Amino acid sequence: MAYMYEHIPGTDFVPVFASAVLDGLIPGEVQERQGSLLISLTSGIHYAAGRAGEGSFDLLAGKLDEAEKNGRRFTLFSGSAELDQFISGQFGERLNKHHRHSFQNFSPVPKLSTKSSEVSFFPLDRESAGEYPEFRMDYFSTYWGSIEHFLRSGFGIRVLMGEQAAGECVSIFRSNEFAEMDIHIAESARGKGLGAMLAARFIKTALGKNLQPRWDCSAANLASKKLAEKLGFSEPAEYLVFTLPKQG
Repeated sequence: MAYMYEHIPGTDFVPVFASAVLDGLIPGEVQERQGSLLISLTSGIHYAAGRAGEGSFDLLAGKLDEAEKNGRRFTLFSGSAELDQFISGQFGERLNKHHRHSFQNFSPVPKLSTKSSEVSFFPLDRESAGEYPEFRMDYFSTYWGSIEHFLRSGFGIRVLMGEQAAGECVSIFRSNEFAEMDIHIAESARGKGLGAMLAARFIKTALGKNLQPRWDCSAANLASKKLAEKLGFSEPAEYLVFTLPKQG
C-alpha cells in the first residue's frame, strides 16, 4: 500500500515508519484532508506529506493541541521543504526543530571483518529482546506498538564480549522494502570497532531478507555519518523533525 503515496505532489521524503504503517507491519492512523496526509503512531510520532495548507493545518493542530493538553510526546517528520516552511511558520513558536540526514543509497562495500575471538553475535529472540538497557520493552512499544509486532516483523542482533552484552543493533522500523537501523554500543566496549562489526552483521541479515538497510541520524552527528559511509551508505538527504519541548 505504501507505493500509493510515493509520488504525492511535493513530497520529497518518506520515513520508514510511515511506509511500515501503510504496509500493515505496525499499527498506525492514516488521515487525508484536502491533499494533505498525516500518518501517526499511538506513541506520538507523526509524518506529514502532501499539500501544505488548510488541510495540513487542521490535521497537525489537532494532534499538537492534544499532545500539549495531555503532556504527551509530539514528534513530527516533515515530508518536503514546502512543509518545513509551513510548519515553521504556523507552529514554530511551539515546536523545536531538528535537522537530520537520511542516507538514500546503499552499495555493499568490501566485506568488513565481523570475526573476533573476543566477541560473539546472537539474533534477538523472545527471551533476549527487551533486555538490553537502551532497547527495553518500552522502546519496542514506542516504535513497533508492541514487542510482539517487533518479533513478528522486525529483527535485531546482540554482540557479546565474553558473556557481557556489549551492544545491540535493531530494526527501529521496517517496511516491505527497508530496514532502518538503530545501534548502540556500551560505553565500556567502545573504541574496539564493535559498531562497524555489529552494523555489518545487521546489514547482511537485512539483505538476506531482501530488505534495503536504511541509516538515519542527526545532521550534527559526524561520527554516525562517518560510520554510515564506511558501511556503504551515501547520498545523505536532509529533512526536518519537529518536536514538542518536554514539559515539567
